[in-house]
Amino acid sequence: MNFGFNPMRRVGMAVCTQCGYDNRKEALFCRHCGTGLSRACPACGQE
Repeated sequence: MNFGFNPMRRVGMAVCTQCGYDNRKEALFCRHCGTGLSRACPACGQE
């Protein structure tokens, strides 16, 4: 798995920390592996 920079990744996507799948930003769970997605602030990292 490659978790590095991906220029094709769309803004507003929720990336799963477990499998790297790009989910809709509104998603609560990963559509690929089912892991719960956190909603961390991109600036400070706080949920």
